[in-house]
Amino acid sequence: MSYRIIYVKDVEFGALAHDFPASNDEDAREKAKGKIEKLKQKHGNDILIRRLQKVESISEMAEKVTEISF
Repeated sequence: MSYRIIYVKDVEFGALAHDFPASNDEDAREKAKGKIEKLKQKHGNDILIRRLQKVESISEMAEKVTEISF
């Protein structure tokens, strides 16, 4: 299953996304912690994490997105 972290690096450029695989919601929460640390190392501690989402592909042009709580 695919999951996505939505974060803001620079307010002028809007939100960015980082997708990663996980087996379930709990696994995604655990993996997100490590991914967030790597994003902070890459972009600095000033990034703002907005949300964690589960992403399911419906077709080539559409996806179903479900918010996952941290």
